[in-house]
Amino acid sequence: MKGLSDESKKILDEYNRALNIPFSIYLEQQKDWADTSAVRDMEYDGNVSINNLASQYRSSIKDLKKTEDIKIARSNQRLSNIDRKVPLQKSASATKWRFDYHADRLHRRILLIPNRNYIDHAEASYDLALGKERERALKEREERLKKKKEEALAKMLAVAKEGIVKQTDAGDGDDNDDVLLDDTEHDDTNSEEREYMEGKEDDVDTNVDDASIGSDDISIGPVSELEVPPGQLITDWEHIDNDEVVVDDDKYEKGSYLWAKEYVWSTGEKLIHFWREVQIVTIQTIFEGELVLTTHCLYFRPTSDPISTISKESIAASDLPSNTEEFNRRWRLSRVTEVHGRRYMLRRQAIEMFFCDKNDVFINFSHALTGCKDRDLFVSKLKQCRMPLLDMPRLSPKVLNPKSIFKKSFAAVTQSWRERKISNFEYLMEVNILSGRTFNDIAQYPVFPWIIADYESDELDLNNPKSFRDLSKPVGALDDDRLLCLIDRYHDLDGLPEEERFLYGSHYSCPGVVLHYLIRQEPFTSMAIDLQSGRFDCPDRLFYDIPSSYKGVLTSTSDVKELIPEMFTTPEIFLNSNNFPLGHTQNRVDIGDVKLPKWANGSAYEFVRMHRLALESDYVSSNLHHWIDLIFGYKQRGLEAVKANNVFHFLSYEGSVDINLIVDEIDRRATESQIQSFGQTPCQILSKEPHPPRLPADRCWAPIISELTFNRPRRLVCFTPLKQFGGCKVGSQNDHGAAISIKVLNDQIVVVYADLSVATYWWAPKTYTSKNKTPFHLKMDKLRTLPSRDSSTSAFAIAKHTDLDAVTTSCKESYSHNMGLGTWSIAITLGKASLRGGGTGSYTYSSSKANRRGSAIQTMKTKDAIITSSKTKQNQTMDAIIFTTGYYDNTVKAHALDGSLNLQYSNNGGHNGGINCIRLDDDGKILITGGMDGTCRVFTVENPDLGQALIDGYVKTAQGHEKNLFVNMNDDILMCCHVLWGHDTPISALTLDTDLDVLVSGSVGGKICIHGVRCGKFIRLIDVNDFFEGERATCAEDTISSMSNSVGLKSKVRNLALHKDGVFATHIECGLLQLYTINGAKLSCIDAGEKLNTMEMLPGGHSLVTGGESGHVIIRGLRNLEIHYVLDLSDYGTIHCLSFTPPPLYTKSTLQQFMFVGTSDGSITVVCASLKEESRKKDSGVGDDVGVNKANESSANVDTSASVPGGYHKLLQNAEEDHSIDRGRDYGVQYTHHHVLNNTKESARKKSWW
Repeated sequence: MKGLSDESKKILDEYNRALNIPFSIYLEQQKDWADTSAVRDMEYDGNVSINNLASQYRSSIKDLKKTEDIKIARSNQRLSNIDRKVPLQKSASATKWRFDYHADRLHRRILLIPNRNYIDHAEASYDLALGKERERALKEREERLKKKKEEALAKMLAVAKEGIVKQTDAGDGDDNDDVLLDDTEHDDTNSEEREYMEGKEDDVDTNVDDASIGSDDISIGPVSELEVPPGQLITDWEHIDNDEVVVDDDKYEKGSYLWAKEYVWSTGEKLIHFWREVQIVTIQTIFEGELVLTTHCLYFRPTSDPISTISKESIAASDLPSNTEEFNRRWRLSRVTEVHGRRYMLRRQAIEMFFCDKNDVFINFSHALTGCKDRDLFVSKLKQCRMPLLDMPRLSPKVLNPKSIFKKSFAAVTQSWRERKISNFEYLMEVNILSGRTFNDIAQYPVFPWIIADYESDELDLNNPKSFRDLSKPVGALDDDRLLCLIDRYHDLDGLPEEERFLYGSHYSCPGVVLHYLIRQEPFTSMAIDLQSGRFDCPDRLFYDIPSSYKGVLTSTSDVKELIPEMFTTPEIFLNSNNFPLGHTQNRVDIGDVKLPKWANGSAYEFVRMHRLALESDYVSSNLHHWIDLIFGYKQRGLEAVKANNVFHFLSYEGSVDINLIVDEIDRRATESQIQSFGQTPCQILSKEPHPPRLPADRCWAPIISELTFNRPRRLVCFTPLKQFGGCKVGSQNDHGAAISIKVLNDQIVVVYADLSVATYWWAPKTYTSKNKTPFHLKMDKLRTLPSRDSSTSAFAIAKHTDLDAVTTSCKESYSHNMGLGTWSIAITLGKASLRGGGTGSYTYSSSKANRRGSAIQTMKTKDAIITSSKTKQNQTMDAIIFTTGYYDNTVKAHALDGSLNLQYSNNGGHNGGINCIRLDDDGKILITGGMDGTCRVFTVENPDLGQALIDGYVKTAQGHEKNLFVNMNDDILMCCHVLWGHDTPISALTLDTDLDVLVSGSVGGKICIHGVRCGKFIRLIDVNDFFEGERATCAEDTISSMSNSVGLKSKVRNLALHKDGVFATHIECGLLQLYTINGAKLSCIDAGEKLNTMEMLPGGHSLVTGGESGHVIIRGLRNLEIHYVLDLSDYGTIHCLSFTPPPLYTKSTLQQFMFVGTSDGSITVVCASLKEESRKKDSGVGDDVGVNKANESSANVDTSASVPGGYHKLLQNAEEDHSIDRGRDYGVQYTHHHVLNNTKESARKKSWW
């Protein structure tokens, strides 16, 4: 059996082997076939096809994800806006703030913006740097990092257990949020600078259309990067809509401009030129890269890591925030308003460009040999670009020379300063900007003089010359003993060439000086730490005591520093509001807030106010030209500088050394370091003749009331002409109701009455003589009715032209939400007046600002280059336009102030509901509307070029790329640029300032929002109900409770008024009058004693003028709202509107300022300074007789001559001298009673933070 079995197996094996032979042969044949070239070609083609399909699939998925991210981000943005996720006051109080990188239109840094990348700099403490508590701090940091990692691991495990972990291909570029959990621990001292570069972008079109979907022109992060933290609002569109494009550096070779094609170019946009070596210089960082100029835009791509301006070290990509790793930028040339020639490292090879949305860019053409030629070529090529807001005919490299520009373009500005039409501060800023000083280069920061010499007295006497520093000498020569020591050292330098000898080894302005003053506010805090190699400087060397600092510049041989502009504008630089660890001195003095002089009463706001008043005082005005000669003029260099003891190190002067000729690398770097770090003298703009002095005050224009003359008050007189359209008997046929709006044009006054009748008067000031009993001419012209008044919600307006006695009850109830007619519902542009240049009656504030800008290439008519070349479509001969609101159709209507008041425009402006209030800026070129939907909208007026430049992505998406859906009759009149969010109740009051570029809006719910006008960004929220929050411990409990309760009942913001220095007043329904700064500081609060219908800041002064139900015009100071003047016009009813003649910047007359008051009976009252004062000034011909107020000229001594039209009214002025006010004493926080008009009104419970 066994043998049989073995035999069977052999048979089976042989059978199987026989069966497998053909299959093996087949396999061998297939193998041979597979090795042929034909098969390999087929496999290759297959692999290529599969890879292409996979790549297309990944690209499609990536594009789809990008598009979905954009849509989701926009949806989140709109949802957050709809929900009004604005931080409450409690959370806002914990927000940290920093300087805005961009100055306002007067080149001031006043506004603080949220600091989204706040760092407490605890590890930069000087004590830690010395080794104290370092070990404990490092241990705590390690424990914190360990805890975060454990939390991250736990989170990942939890997600994994739920089975929702996504495996993503690293090559797809998808973001993994869990990997970035430790990003908050990066010590990123340059994150603010990345945000600065983001701020330089312009808002790119956000239309999601067929052309943009799937394109690479928009770089959007994942949705998780756009999530709103608790209590914080996404307030700008730069997270969603920007010109930042992710460019693959490996895709393009260096020297190629094709990377600019990653952006979506405009139709007809063409390449003009390409530069391979340029630098974008900012206050904190330098970006080296390539620059592309096209007909429409300017493109920049960095080619290396950014460099710190302080340490000169590269900043690694790992030290930068994850959302700012790409710095490719685009600037639209349609937004350019100014171009300045600049120096960099004392070489004239840089350009600074300013844009209409407050952005700017400093470009240095850094090629060692061709930098200057490259800059000139850039300016020449700009003529081929589309820049409608720039004066193209004057564009040439020749205009970049500061000295020639000062002689030509700045003659008008200098003359305006001499005639006191612009302030000392404004003129100094203009001179700084012209001479090359800039906020973008910390080595060329603007410089201002020490003004005050008295820092020890309890009271600062601005009339005493001993209170001021000698402006005819440089700081180093103010002390005679120190000057002798410096002169001896100067003579000891006989071994040096004459041109290299110096009197002062240090400089009055350098990066160290700027950081010394601004160390308490970012980004300068981080820069100061960088300057000291990662830590704060020794506390004894920090800026902590103003009297000691001034004593140091008088005695120290190495300290000759001057001041910076912020010392006159920004109180926050003296406050350690960010709680940085500045340490203690050796005497254990806490380095927190700066110690102030006694006369500042411990308040940084009071110090800045007094400091600014000192700058504008008569003594400084009479001597400021001497200091200009020292810093910018003929005493800056040469023999005159030696005579004036004004000689600094030779490397601080332009042309003293050519760095390109220095062969030794060490010497060259040492020279560059000396120039960059130890001071650069400004360009010399006057080399031969002295700067002309300012004219005496008695020969120049002056505001009707000035804070400098509060102690020497002027006598005010009032005129009410008998012949005028208003003032008729109530109920008569000629009764047009109250005068609710007054506008002073070039030679006309426009008055709008409650029945929507429009009256025009011919107006002209005149000089007082024995024959002229009034200082002006006022003649009736026309009275017309607005054609659209039949749709007004005003009962009075409807009753005037219908058979109805009043609006029906149903209509009243239907429109009870509307605020009705008032000064808040009417705005009038300047029209022809804004385009006129001069004339005796030319009070055009906007046109007068044309030549105030310190630009080499500036605008033709206004500061924002609104009127440009002849190619621009502008109606330069159009009359003034009257904008009105308060209609049943919820629209804003525009009527041309021509013969028939033709309707030019009617639209709701995009509001969802009625429009409650409107406001025009000083130039009449930007209109703001506030609606029932809680939004404000920004419009440009008769300027489509400016509108297209300012319009943001949100509005473009809402109205389409090319079409403006908010304009339906004349697209040149109004163009919507921004929609401003932040309120959750209807808007009730608006105010804005052109120079600050700030809008303040108030709502029915008692909230105040502050926005940037031209950028459209939300800045901060203020709740009027929280004025006394946190102050109960320092005030009487019952007093605070009663006032807080009254606010809670009636907290509607009734009126707002904003001063150009950053202070604004708000009046709320309960009667309180509050004073704030735009940075949220609470200054003062009083009970106004009445409901105010109108509030205005006095142009050219520092006063608040109010009028209300009592019929009295009250003039208050901005220190603590103290009353200085009371004008009794109660015989004419309630005060409804106020208007002033602005400073006549283009006239050579010495005309005074006038105030116009509109009352409920329709009368117009003109207020001016006393005729007797003007007569005395002309007869004496001397002195500042402005403040003369003799005892025999009391307010009861009033001229009632019948020959004067309308006679004089009883005038209650200088209430303090007449004992009508009990001012009390300043004890910091106090409560006093104001008795206005002999106790007829009680103004109680005043609070002052000054």
